[in-house]
Amino acid sequence: MVTLALALMVLIVVTQFFTNKATNALTTGNLKAVSTFDLNNRIQEIVNTSFELESKLKGARLYRWIKPGCNRSRIL
Repeated sequence: MVTLALALMVLIVVTQFFTNKATNALTTGNLKAVSTFDLNNRIQEIVNTSFELESKLKGARLYRWIKPGCNRSRIL
């Protein structure tokens, strides 16, 4: 009976060790994932801003060179 109790205690300690190890790995992985998503969001903001500026600049250049009374459907 004592042997069974000791075996269960050892099993519980080993299980706690592996649980702690897995929890630490998940925490580290989650921190890296958060960092990756943050970087991805920043890059996406830069891309969106670049696209918006490019669209505005193209539109400003295009309409600056269109003569009044010109058929814009042919140009655009």
